[in-house]
Amino acid sequence: MNKKVLTFDEYTKQVFMNRNTPEILAIAKKLYDGYVLSIDDEDFFEPYEYKSGSDDSSIYEQNLRDIFNLSAIRENQIYLLIKPAFEPESLLIITRNLTHYTATYKKLIENYWYVFYADNSITSVAHELLERTLGNKIGENIFSLLNKTIIEARPPKGNRFVIDGVKYIISKLVDHKLISVCKSSPSEDSDSGQVISIITQFIETIQTSDDSSLYNP
Repeated sequence: MNKKVLTFDEYTKQVFMNRNTPEILAIAKKLYDGYVLSIDDEDFFEPYEYKSGSDDSSIYEQNLRDIFNLSAIRENQIYLLIKPAFEPESLLIITRNLTHYTATYKKLIENYWYVFYADNSITSVAHELLERTLGNKIGENIFSLLNKTIIEARPPKGNRFVIDGVKYIISKLVDHKLISVCKSSPSEDSDSGQVISIITQFIETIQTSDDSSLYNP
């Protein structure tokens, strides 16, 4: 992708008012190197493990997994869990069958974190459910894209902080072991941002389109 990467001079002008000393320049160089790595990191999803502790964040995630029944994932499926900061959470499941693909999209009516914050014992939330039978071409394209994203995931090399973003978690079973990768609000011009854009458009399409080419073999 053609991403805008600041030069060292552009970066330091934004971060430091005074760059006249060797000490400041050394700090600037270290920060700049981390910035360049973080830009490169945006192209890749990262390995992810679901939390299992006793703190609120871990309990929320465990409850959310139960709400979406994520433990029921099968070898012929790939899941995409979407966790916005303020909007309702949702789950897309792509299932590879013998003769076709199936898309299942489940979206909560309200953001579960708000529900959880008021009463963390609530694990039943109203939701909308959509199921579509897909033709092999579109089904294979989406399935392969998500699978490729998992295969190419890597640990981040830089430091990137996202506050109140949207977290995307892709999961599948490999030899009966759950493998998950995640990304939080990448830039639109990154490779991971393009993956999210394609999947978002796909979800919108299956919600609204009657295009028979999506659903015929």
